[in-house]
Amino acid sequence: MHFARRCVVLVAVAVGATPFCAHLVDASWAVTTANTGSTFATGSIAAPTGPTATALLLTNAVQLSWTPPVAAQQGTGTRIDRNVGAGAYTTLTTITPGSVATYTDAGLTTATVYCYTFTTVASLWTAGPTVPVCATAT
Repeated sequence: MHFARRCVVLVAVAVGATPFCAHLVDASWAVTTANTGSTFATGSIAAPTGPTATALLLTNAVQLSWTPPVAAQQGTGTRIDRNVGAGAYTTLTTITPGSVATYTDAGLTTATVYCYTFTTVASLWTAGPTVPVCATAT
């Protein structure tokens, strides 16, 4: 589903604060932080779609996959964040665009649930994260 893109400019009132633009891209909020000049950076990035997390039997690993956005919207990479149980998400890795759309998270603890989100990044911009996908290490 694709939504029309609308830009809402939010200007901070503190001295030296940086305004930023938030817009909806492919049903995911993308936040564009302001550049250092008087205009906003141009361009658009989109969140990855179709994320999956599959436990690899008897390996204590989870195979992750996703569909990256079109080349012009891939930014500088796809960041994979992980949480364990009900813990906070932390960055696992960032994958360079165009290289792969899979990643194996290895060395996990058996019978533990691992959840992952995928976010497209481009300098100070982000698009996503995706909905979490989870798997139990075996």
